[in-house]
Amino acid sequence: MNLLFKKFVIKNSCFMRFLIFILFCFHLETRAQNVFDSAVFDNNFIFNNGIYTSLEELKYNSPRYLECELEIDKNKGEITLDKLYFINSRKTRLKYESPLYATVVDGHLSLFYSKQLNSVFLKGSLSTFILQEVVTTTHYQQNTIGYGSPGYGGPSTPVTTSHVEINIYYLDFQTGMVAKVDKDNLEPIIMRDATLYENFKKIKGDSNHKKSYPFISQYNARNLVYIKISPVQNINGDE
Repeated sequence: MNLLFKKFVIKNSCFMRFLIFILFCFHLETRAQNVFDSAVFDNNFIFNNGIYTSLEELKYNSPRYLECELEIDKNKGEITLDKLYFINSRKTRLKYESPLYATVVDGHLSLFYSKQLNSVFLKGSLSTFILQEVVTTTHYQQNTIGYGSPGYGGPSTPVTTSHVEINIYYLDFQTGMVAKVDKDNLEPIIMRDATLYENFKKIKGDSNHKKSYPFISQYNARNLVYIKISPVQNINGDE
């Protein structure tokens, strides 16, 4: 009886050691996948080429329209979604009937905002792009009659003027919020990093926002975002 019990114990001990070895190998493989299936999202990161319909697709590097490209008239400033076409991976021209969030062409990321595709020049937790905006202002000009008491004037006439401003905008990868770079807009984000915020709140008199800009790069360096780099499969615009 004792002999049989010893054989049973030895046999099961060998099996348990084998099982532990298998589990250990599986753990190493899973850990390796977790390391190599994602990369830091910075200016060295290259997304899969295609058309992205949401922020989530960007976060997972998985465009709904893989290897597809929008057909855009570069001479027109605005993009009209209901008149938009794209070229799929089989070089077929098709009507584009999905939301538009971003595009990647030859590895270059552009975000769709304010009816434009805007080239991203800084990638990270806060990704930035330049936006040209037409700013319109109206003031009222007093009509002078030329007679009567000095300073007497007729009805005022509205005068409208327009000019183009070049501003820097950011996309907050955590929330998806897009806003112009200025101290007020950045403050709620920088507050997430207590150490960085100690310096940020000392900014005074930043009317041209130049004092705020460096905090974007600092925030990105301290708050890394990771994006998947594994191959993806999608509809290629053929559904």
